[in-house]
Amino acid sequence: MAQGNGLPAISTSNPMSIWEQQMVKIRSLGANDSEICKRILSVVALARQPLNLNELAVLADLPSISETDPSKFIDECSYCLALQNDGTFWFAQQEVKEYLLDEAFSEIFPKGLKAQHHVLFSRSLQAMAVGLERDIYNLREPGCLIDDVKIPIPDPLKPLRYACLHWVEHLILSECEEQDLKQDGAIDMFLQRDYLHWIEALSLLRKMSDGVFWMLNLEKLVTVSHLREFFAELS
Repeated sequence: MAQGNGLPAISTSNPMSIWEQQMVKIRSLGANDSEICKRILSVVALARQPLNLNELAVLADLPSISETDPSKFIDECSYCLALQNDGTFWFAQQEVKEYLLDEAFSEIFPKGLKAQHHVLFSRSLQAMAVGLERDIYNLREPGCLIDDVKIPIPDPLKPLRYACLHWVEHLILSECEEQDLKQDGAIDMFLQRDYLHWIEALSLLRKMSDGVFWMLNLEKLVTVSHLREFFAELS
């Protein structure tokens, strides 16, 4: 049986598991679409929490909506992913993640888990560098109470929430590369240009304690002198 798009439908009578059939379906797509679907599955498999479509677009580097509707790629992965009540995407069943990390590992993570964690770290840092800015909610009242803050529509932090909360965690899990920590490297430049913007975002997200926790963990990771000086100034 084929679906309306000409692709094979998932069959409950097929001896292959539904997850194996999903991968067959993804492989039958064009090369570019197939690669994008695999990126989506690799991101969700390593994400620390369910992701909204905006976050998924950032982390999986999905095409912009002006090029193509990113939700079409979610639809192609519909037997692996499920839409939650809060509008986020997660695995339809725990067995999906187990399948991706075991039987489909070499296809979904061709360079290994650490390399994929580094990709998530890098995309998070890039997204924050582009998206964060001073007074991102245009409050114009730096001393206002958090309970008085009105979230704008659209919310500029919606695609950046995951990145703000988990970039350090993915860096640690990737066993970061030397180039990340060098002077004028990715972390150095982010802390120089966007540290205060990040702190503001964490405050607006009501996640300052998370930021403190991960900055302490980042400090333990840092051995180069210029970043040590940065942390010393924060103390």
